[in-house]
Amino acid sequence: MRLTLSLQLLNCVFEIRTDSDAIAEDLRYLLLDAEQKVPVTRRISYDVVRIGDAYRVLENGHVVAEFGEGGIVDALYPLMCVAAIRERGEPAQIHAGCARAPGGSRFLVAGAGGAGKTTLFSYMLTQGYSVESDDICLLDGTVVTPFPRRFHVKGPGLALLPEIAALAPRLPSIDSGRGFRIYSYSPRDVGRNWVIAPGPVDAVFFMVPNHGGRTAIDAVSRVEMVSRLMQQGRSRNTVGKWIEDVCRLVDTSKCFVLTNGDRESALGAIQQALE
Repeated sequence: MRLTLSLQLLNCVFEIRTDSDAIAEDLRYLLLDAEQKVPVTRRISYDVVRIGDAYRVLENGHVVAEFGEGGIVDALYPLMCVAAIRERGEPAQIHAGCARAPGGSRFLVAGAGGAGKTTLFSYMLTQGYSVESDDICLLDGTVVTPFPRRFHVKGPGLALLPEIAALAPRLPSIDSGRGFRIYSYSPRDVGRNWVIAPGPVDAVFFMVPNHGGRTAIDAVSRVEMVSRLMQQGRSRNTVGKWIEDVCRLVDTSKCFVLTNGDRESALGAIQQALE
């Protein structure tokens, strides 16, 4: 039976057609249930077909990717991300998540991989926060657009996320190739709404890890925050435009460095800073 799955990434809607139940099951890892408050301006169709021992992804009859068993996510998702970001005019990308506090303040938490962003955002979902993304945000001046992606947690990391660990048996997952699985979940899986919309933020937190140590939060200058964010982003535009966009973001936001000891105290520090 021919199956068609639909996935919206901001202004693009992708239709993926396949006659493989296994491919369809793997694609559950990507499927979104977010409300995305942007107009759909482009539709792209992919056909996934088996050729011998491999699969091919075709767009308008042209092969755009090939992969083996279990490789559909790594083969297809980067293509969709590139198309979706290009459709928005190639805005700068920041390695950051975006959330809104119960009081209404919207903020970014940026930082390198392993700093604890996903663990913190997962905890926020259980504390009344609305989390829009945990990985990538697009930046166009003062307008921040969270990039829609299900939240990912590695199998070994479930011990730090008991709320997600309880859901793991029914969550989609893929093999990491390193001896564990990676699970994906959405805010709706833990009973929260998931709405993604472009807009400004009130504060930017740059997270540095201090796992098991003391949590601290310090206001920093806009110059320091620009320097830190430039290390956690990229842009296809000129360096001047990239710097200008980051400067405009921090000029309209409170700026803090968050030293992350544990998720509970880190969230408490954020709450205090936003008051």
